[in-house]
Amino acid sequence: QPRSRGLGDVYKRQDLANALHAGGDDPEIIIAVHGFSNNLQAAVDWYSDIYKHLSRHPVLAQRNLVFLGYRWPSERPLDPLWGSLSGAVQALPTLPRGLLAFGALFSLALLIRACFFPSSARALFAVAVLPLLLVGLLVALVAERVVVYFRDGYRASYFATPDLVDFIRDLDDALQNEEITMGGSRVKISFLAHSLGCSVTTLSLIHISEPTRP
Repeated sequence: QPRSRGLGDVYKRQDLANALHAGGDDPEIIIAVHGFSNNLQAAVDWYSDIYKHLSRHPVLAQRNLVFLGYRWPSERPLDPLWGSLSGAVQALPTLPRGLLAFGALFSLALLIRACFFPSSARALFAVAVLPLLLVGLLVALVAERVVVYFRDGYRASYFATPDLVDFIRDLDDALQNEEITMGGSRVKISFLAHSLGCSVTTLSLIHISEPTRP
């Protein structure tokens, strides 16, 4: 999680350089980027599995590799269930939230009346079409927030991407520092991205490849 302290920390920069030096020639860094619906524990578990397989691979284990897992603020849907639903309802403005509560009570009363007076059910549902559509729309808005995909997409574009760009640039500055020079060897960087992490990685590389503007 590079933003926790960053590569501005000399110890971390030196630690990374020492790991690359110890491996010999052809130093390489692999940066993994998780995708949609990964909280901290899920990201740590995924990165741990990748590291385990890398360290056990008969060929990759012999190469001069440093593996880094990049954690950006994703979240799991309905985690926790009640907190997620409550937060989604509370996120609605006051008027839509009141309409949702009124519509839910109205729909419940309509259902109870239809159960006890089935002969009037058709007429009641004809009158209630508009309120039911409104409730359905508001429920859809709550469900959209609970699914969290759109919030994850926003975080991926406006938080994860610029942070990864800063991280890679800090990493480049650190490795070019005269105190931790790699003796002229070019350090390769590879990316392993999944799902929405592919967008984070692609956008980051686009920004990095752009010429620096004054």
